[in-house]
Amino acid sequence: MRMNASLISLLTGAAVAGVLAVAGWSFAAPSSGAVFADKRPNAVPVDVELVLAVDVSYSMDPEEQALQREGYITGITSRDFMQALRGGQQGKVALTYFEWAGPYDQKIVVPWRLISGPESADAFANEIAIAPYRRASRTSISGALNFAKPLFDGSGYRGIRLLSLIRAPKFERPRPHRISRLHPSIP
Repeated sequence: MRMNASLISLLTGAAVAGVLAVAGWSFAAPSSGAVFADKRPNAVPVDVELVLAVDVSYSMDPEEQALQREGYITGITSRDFMQALRGGQQGKVALTYFEWAGPYDQKIVVPWRLISGPESADAFANEIAIAPYRRASRTSISGALNFAKPLFDGSGYRGIRLLSLIRAPKFERPRPHRISRLHPSIP
Protein backbone atom coordinates (compact mmCIF):
# COMPACT_ATOMS: atom_id res chain seq x y z
CA MET A 1 0.00 0.00 0.00
CA ARG A 2 1.42 3.36 -1.03
CA MET A 3 1.34 6.32 1.33
CA ASN A 4 -0.28 9.55 0.24
CA ALA A 5 2.37 11.76 -1.42
CA SER A 6 1.83 14.74 0.86
CA LEU A 7 2.00 12.46 3.90
CA ILE A 8 5.43 11.12 2.83
CA SER A 9 6.71 14.66 2.35
CA LEU A 10 5.23 15.77 5.66
CA LEU A 11 6.75 12.81 7.53
CA THR A 12 10.20 13.42 6.05
CA GLY A 13 10.07 17.13 6.86
CA ALA A 14 8.73 16.42 10.32
CA ALA A 15 11.53 13.93 10.92
CA VAL A 16 14.22 16.52 10.16
CA ALA A 17 12.55 19.26 12.16
CA GLY A 18 11.73 16.80 14.94
CA VAL A 19 15.28 15.50 15.24
CA LEU A 20 16.60 19.01 15.64
CA ALA A 21 13.77 20.17 17.84
CA VAL A 22 14.29 17.26 20.21
CA ALA A 23 18.05 17.78 20.13
CA GLY A 24 17.53 21.51 20.61
CA TRP A 25 15.31 21.06 23.63
CA SER A 26 17.78 18.66 25.21
CA PHE A 27 20.96 20.68 24.73
CA ALA A 28 23.10 20.74 27.79
CA ALA A 29 26.70 21.61 28.30
CA PRO A 30 28.81 18.48 27.83
CA SER A 31 30.50 16.96 30.82
CA SER A 32 34.13 17.92 31.30
CA GLY A 33 35.19 14.48 30.07
CA ALA A 34 33.24 14.73 26.80
CA VAL A 35 35.00 13.62 23.65
CA PHE A 36 34.15 15.25 20.34
CA ALA A 37 34.67 13.61 16.98
CA ASP A 38 36.62 16.56 15.53
CA LYS A 39 39.26 17.33 18.14
CA ARG A 40 41.07 20.06 16.22
CA PRO A 41 41.35 23.29 18.21
CA ASN A 42 39.89 25.32 15.33
CA ALA A 43 36.72 23.18 15.05
CA VAL A 44 33.66 25.44 15.19
CA PRO A 45 31.38 24.72 18.18
CA VAL A 46 27.79 23.85 17.22
CA ASP A 47 24.80 22.41 19.03
CA VAL A 48 24.39 19.48 16.65
CA GLU A 49 26.34 17.87 13.83
CA LEU A 50 23.72 16.13 11.71
CA VAL A 51 24.33 13.75 8.82
CA LEU A 52 21.30 13.36 6.56
CA ALA A 53 21.67 10.01 4.76
CA VAL A 54 19.09 9.43 2.02
CA ASP A 55 18.19 6.16 0.29
CA VAL A 56 18.38 6.41 -3.53
CA SER A 57 18.12 2.71 -4.25
CA TYR A 58 15.64 1.31 -6.75
CA SER A 59 13.39 0.54 -3.79
CA MET A 60 12.46 4.23 -4.10
CA ASP A 61 10.51 5.22 -7.20
CA PRO A 62 11.19 8.67 -8.71
CA GLU A 63 8.03 10.15 -7.16
CA GLU A 64 9.08 8.95 -3.71
CA GLN A 65 12.57 10.40 -4.22
CA ALA A 66 11.11 13.79 -5.14
CA LEU A 67 8.82 13.74 -2.11
CA GLN A 68 11.67 12.69 0.15
CA ARG A 69 13.78 15.64 -1.01
CA GLU A 70 10.85 17.99 -0.68
CA GLY A 71 10.46 16.80 2.90
CA TYR A 72 14.08 17.57 3.77
CA ILE A 73 13.84 20.98 2.12
CA THR A 74 10.63 21.71 4.02
CA GLY A 75 12.06 20.48 7.31
CA ILE A 76 15.31 22.44 7.05
CA THR A 77 13.50 25.67 6.26
CA SER A 78 10.61 25.12 8.69
CA ARG A 79 9.63 27.32 11.62
CA ASP A 80 10.18 24.35 13.99
CA PHE A 81 13.74 23.97 12.74
CA MET A 82 14.45 27.69 13.16
CA GLN A 83 12.95 27.63 16.64
CA ALA A 84 15.13 24.66 17.64
CA LEU A 85 18.16 26.40 16.15
CA ARG A 86 17.57 29.58 18.18
CA GLY A 87 16.97 27.51 21.31
CA GLY A 88 20.37 25.85 21.22
CA GLN A 89 23.34 26.80 23.36
CA GLN A 90 25.36 27.83 20.29
CA GLY A 91 22.43 28.80 18.05
CA LYS A 92 23.89 26.91 15.10
CA VAL A 93 24.14 23.40 13.69
CA ALA A 94 26.29 21.69 11.08
CA LEU A 95 24.58 19.62 8.37
CA THR A 96 25.71 17.39 5.54
CA TYR A 97 23.52 15.45 3.10
CA PHE A 98 24.52 12.29 1.29
CA GLU A 99 22.73 9.71 -0.81
CA TRP A 100 23.30 5.99 -0.50
CA ALA A 101 22.29 2.69 -2.02
CA GLY A 102 24.55 -0.38 -2.05
CA PRO A 103 27.40 -1.18 0.36
CA TYR A 104 29.89 1.02 -1.53
CA ASP A 105 27.54 3.46 -3.21
CA GLN A 106 27.44 6.72 -1.28
CA LYS A 107 27.70 10.24 -2.67
CA ILE A 108 27.93 13.48 -0.73
CA VAL A 109 25.42 15.87 -2.29
CA VAL A 110 25.91 18.77 0.14
CA PRO A 111 29.14 18.80 2.17
CA TRP A 112 29.22 20.10 5.74
CA ARG A 113 27.53 23.49 6.06
CA LEU A 114 27.00 25.74 9.05
CA ILE A 115 23.34 26.60 9.57
CA SER A 116 22.87 29.65 11.78
CA GLY A 117 19.63 31.16 10.49
CA PRO A 118 17.10 31.30 7.67
CA GLU A 119 19.60 32.41 5.01
CA SER A 120 22.02 29.52 5.56
CA ALA A 121 19.11 27.05 5.90
CA ASP A 122 17.68 28.29 2.59
CA ALA A 123 21.10 27.96 0.92
CA PHE A 124 21.45 24.37 2.19
CA ALA A 125 17.92 23.53 1.03
CA ASN A 126 18.66 25.06 -2.39
CA GLU A 127 21.77 22.86 -2.76
CA ILE A 128 19.61 19.80 -2.17
CA ALA A 129 16.95 21.07 -4.58
CA ILE A 130 19.32 21.65 -7.52
CA ALA A 131 21.25 18.39 -7.20
CA PRO A 132 20.47 15.94 -10.01
CA TYR A 133 18.41 12.93 -9.02
CA ARG A 134 20.10 9.55 -9.18
CA ARG A 135 19.13 5.97 -8.52
CA ALA A 136 21.30 2.98 -7.84
CA SER A 137 21.14 -0.76 -7.23
CA ARG A 138 20.94 -2.49 -3.88
CA THR A 139 20.13 -1.19 -0.41
CA SER A 140 22.69 -1.30 2.39
CA ILE A 141 21.93 0.55 5.61
CA SER A 142 25.18 -0.74 7.11
CA GLY A 143 27.04 0.79 4.14
CA ALA A 144 25.37 4.13 4.89
CA LEU A 145 26.25 3.91 8.59
CA ASN A 146 29.85 2.97 7.83
CA PHE A 147 30.10 5.92 5.46
CA ALA A 148 28.46 8.37 7.90
CA LYS A 149 30.58 7.54 10.94
CA PRO A 150 33.92 9.00 9.76
CA LEU A 151 32.26 12.13 8.33
CA PHE A 152 32.19 13.54 11.86
CA ASP A 153 35.95 13.15 12.32
CA GLY A 154 36.86 15.75 9.72
CA SER A 155 33.73 17.88 9.74
CA GLY A 156 35.43 21.03 11.00
CA TYR A 157 32.74 21.30 13.67
CA ARG A 158 32.55 20.32 17.32
CA GLY A 159 28.99 19.37 18.15
CA ILE A 160 27.49 18.88 21.57
CA ARG A 161 25.40 16.16 19.90
CA LEU A 162 26.29 14.03 16.88
CA LEU A 163 23.34 12.57 15.00
CA SER A 164 22.85 10.62 11.82
CA LEU A 165 19.38 10.45 10.26
CA ILE A 166 19.31 7.41 8.01
CA ARG A 167 16.34 7.54 5.65
CA ALA A 168 15.28 4.08 4.45
CA PRO A 169 11.54 4.21 3.77
CA LYS A 170 11.48 0.61 2.59
CA PHE A 171 12.41 -0.57 6.07
CA GLU A 172 11.14 1.89 8.66
CA ARG A 173 10.30 5.46 9.47
CA PRO A 174 13.33 7.77 9.84
CA ARG A 175 15.04 7.62 13.20
CA PRO A 176 18.02 9.54 14.50
CA HIS A 177 21.01 7.43 15.48
CA ARG A 178 23.32 8.71 18.16
CA ILE A 179 26.78 8.32 16.74
CA SER A 180 28.14 7.52 20.19
CA ARG A 181 26.75 4.03 19.66
CA LEU A 182 28.75 3.76 16.46
CA HIS A 183 31.90 5.72 17.17
CA PRO A 184 34.08 4.20 19.91
CA SER A 185 35.68 7.53 20.91
CA ILE A 186 32.35 9.19 21.78
CA PRO A 187 30.71 8.37 25.15
